[in-house]
Amino acid sequence: MKRYVFATLVLAISLAIFSASCKKEPEKGEYLGTFNGSYLDNNTLVNFTSYYQFRITKNTNREIVIQELNNNTSSTLQKLANDSIIGRIGFGNVYNDPADTILTINMISVRGRFFTEGEKSKIEGIFDGTAYLDNGKSSASTGTFSLVKTK
Repeated sequence: MKRYVFATLVLAISLAIFSASCKKEPEKGEYLGTFNGSYLDNNTLVNFTSYYQFRITKNTNREIVIQELNNNTSSTLQKLANDSIIGRIGFGNVYNDPADTILTINMISVRGRFFTEGEKSKIEGIFDGTAYLDNGKSSASTGTFSLVKTK
């Protein structure tokens, strides 16, 4: 009987430690966002990589609120089953002339998942949106993204 109680206690402690170390939820804090994508410009495929700083300001059972730090644009991602997310991320004045006084928000649609790898909280997935070209035209843009906690 004592062996059964001891084995149960060891198993319960082991499960508690394991579940604490497998924390999947993205932590509040600062994240580096890397966006790798492509778009067509005059029938030429253009590949790009863009970097943005974000901060997760709110994390509940149903949503994650992230803020793009360059222009303080906040966006809400909805949490779905299996640690999945869906939503739109906004970027302020990404394609504007700095002298322009009209705030331009570029929105991309994102789908992905959140997880912890080692000690780093991450959100990864795919995006689609619009690339605004130098000639005043626009083109559909698609690619992958990764947000990795830095602080």
